[in-house]
Amino acid sequence: MALSDQEMRIVAALGQTMFPRDAVLGIDGEDAQVVPWVDDYLGRMPPFSRAQIRGLLNTFEYGYAAWAGRPRDTFSAARPDARAAYLESWERSATYTQRMLYEALRAMMTFAYVESEAVATAIRPPEDEATATRTEGHRAAEEA
Repeated sequence: MALSDQEMRIVAALGQTMFPRDAVLGIDGEDAQVVPWVDDYLGRMPPFSRAQIRGLLNTFEYGYAAWAGRPRDTFSAARPDARAAYLESWERSATYTQRMLYEALRAMMTFAYVESEAVATAIRPPEDEATATRTEGHRAAEEA
């Protein structure tokens, strides 16, 4: 495992905030298995890159205290509405660096989300009989 227990809590909180159950697909960060994906992703990274991602996660976790004005608060322990407002403040920040850090986080979390089987199944268009027949025909042609 590449993520520590605390980092897993951070990723879980980020996943639930960015991909809540009441969103369009009805699949939240937990259903999409965001934490195991990020853990695997970090495990395959070179050490320096892994340290950068850890720094990114901790920036969001402990930066929350400054944003909330409460020195002992953390992102992962905050209420869901406060988490959402905090992430939105990063996304809309007047500071370029802050917006880019948010974009880096969002990219990683979005990859984790969309690569899950639950999400892939939910966004896959239903196959009608004609599509299924064409697909089988293409497979047969490729095998020949």
